[in-house]
Amino acid sequence: MAFVGGPGLEEALRDEGLEPRRARADELRAEWVNEAAAVAVGLAPEVCYGDLALLARVAHRVGWMVLTNPDRRLPVEDGFMPGNGALGAFVQTASSAELVVTGKPDPSFVDYALRRFGLRREEVVIVGDNVETDVAAGRAAGLATVWVRSGIGGEVDPAHSPAWIVDSVASLLPGD
Repeated sequence: MAFVGGPGLEEALRDEGLEPRRARADELRAEWVNEAAAVAVGLAPEVCYGDLALLARVAHRVGWMVLTNPDRRLPVEDGFMPGNGALGAFVQTASSAELVVTGKPDPSFVDYALRRFGLRREEVVIVGDNVETDVAAGRAAGLATVWVRSGIGGEVDPAHSPAWIVDSVASLLPGD
């Protein structure tokens, strides 16, 4: 399996019995690339064109790819950086592969967390800085949602409208 992403993604793939290989530009024509049976795209700020080209070749051949989350942008102090969704869009566009999203906004991601920590829906609030993924996941899973404006700006789509909107996470904490 070819992938880009952090150690957590690699560990999760291994835990599922897979043999993940980090896509690297210098291995674009390596034999293992022609044998890889799947592609996973996780956030990898160090990724380069050649790494993504390798993934696109495999995704094109197998016809599908996994994206760990579709965040197009990540907030930073002076604006944004491209998110995992942007990397996935590159690979998906180049390969025309079917896209499978495994993280937010898919509610099964939330259901897994609730089961893992033994929580009931009415005990949980999703707090997020992205209406398209964080708030959408909470709503799809039937949870209360809070959108933090200090994240990705933009208009709130009524279909993904949060229960509460706050300016920063600090406003959720008890005052002094």
